Amino acid sequence: MGSMSRRTQHLGSLAAVLLLFAACLGSRERGEGCACRPERLPGSTLNGSTANDSTPAVTSATVPPAPPESLTSEPVSAAGPAPDFADPSWTRVPSRAGSYLVCWRTVTGKVPRNEDFELEVWVLRDGASVPGVELTVNGWMPDHGHGMLRQPRSARRADGSFRVEGMLLHMRGLWQLRFDVLEGALSEAAECALEL
Repeated sequence: MGSMSRRTQHLGSLAAVLLLFAACLGSRERGEGCACRPERLPGSTLNGSTANDSTPAVTSATVPPAPPESLTSEPVSAAGPAPDFADPSWTRVPSRAGSYLVCWRTVTGKVPRNEDFELEVWVLRDGASVPGVELTVNGWMPDHGHGMLRQPRSARRADGSFRVEGMLLHMRGLWQLRFDVLEGALSEAAECALEL
């Protein structure tokens, strides 16, 4: 039953984001603009290029999400023991009921604004990786009432960690990252605030 309510919540969240996105596109076509559209970084022009760079700006409209095959097509070898989560590069977030500790960091070491990035995530219980769990990651802007413009994808790696692709926090401001852990019928969320 918990799995069904979780899926219903996700469908409701997805519907809300799609409605917001449709409203933003309608405002844009009417020339009204929208505060919730992906931000253009300083120096960018309307066609997505900068004055000194011919590379298109990264937005959800110009960069489609990678196909899910990219998560499983790369060979992943076991890396041995888990990393040292006391290292300051890791953010440690307990789940609401305390069943799990979610440890995460970006692959590049920083959380960029309006650029694609990936996460490395570990779900721990009593200091060890939890086998058989599923993980979804979402971002939400509580002050704006909307989430990300795309759905990230996560895949379990051979070493017990997860790689999460498709992260894109398209605006400056307060974001809330939510890590939903599903283990059989048990579902718990771990959340943390992130200011961009």
